[in-house]
Formats: sequence, structure tokens, C-alpha cells
Amino acid sequence: GMGSLAGGELGKERMDNAYETKEQEEEHSCFSDTTLDNLYNDAVGIKNAYLGTSSNGKAADGDVGLDALVKAKDAALDEKVKADLEAVLSAIKAIPAPFDQAILGNDDSEGRTKIKEAIDACSTLAGSIADVADLLGIKINFE
Repeated sequence: GMGSLAGGELGKERMDNAYETKEQEEEHSCFSDTTLDNLYNDAVGIKNAYLGTSSNGKAADGDVGLDALVKAKDAALDEKVKADLEAVLSAIKAIPAPFDQAILGNDDSEGRTKIKEAIDACSTLAGSIADVADLLGIKINFE
């Protein structure tokens, strides 16, 4: 689920479609203009799932995240996933509001550049999550 949300849903469906078409109707929350908040919170959800934390960023007593298992098997991969998670959060935060205006302009405009960086960060995170699945012997399908 984390890999599908990071790569296919968050990176592609929720950002890349609007980025490619420059159409407001392709914006995730085109009627409420809450796209940037929604994108950020989606990324927070991926982070919480990986770390075993809740919406307040804290784990309940006795809760352990997937990160503990990954760290025990490959500490470097665990650190990479955590860095990739932070990169996604930072990249989404850097997208100028409102999203429907950030998708417009030339590819070298600030908004489009920041959106592309966020899309790329999501792709990198999805790849790292795929590496986690491989490490754990889990077959995943991003389609």
C-alpha cells in the first residue's frame, strides 16, 4: 500500500496528471483548493505507516513500525527510506500555493519545477519501498 500510494497514486494520479495536462480539473482537490494539504497529509500517512506512528507522530505503547524490521535487516535501507520520506514531505511543502496555478506556465517556472521535484521524490520513495519489499521477500505490484 505504501508503495502504491507513493508512486502510483500520490506521484502519478494526484500530481503528474495535473502537471502534464495543466488542467485544473485534473487537480486532486479542484473544488476545494486543498490539494497541497491533501498531498502533504497523504505523504504523512505513508510516513506514519512506515514508522508505526499515528496522526500525532507518536507510536502507541508497544507499537513497532515496519522501520524496526527493516533496520534489523538492513540499516542503510531503513535510513534511505526515512530520508526519502522526508524528501517527499519537503518537496510537497515547497510547491507554491495554489496548486492550480503552480501547474501552469513553462516547465522551468517555479511552480512546475517544484511539482516535478515532488513527483520525482515520490518515484524515488516508491523505489525504496520496493527495495524494502524485496528485502522482506514480498512481491508487490504498483499497477
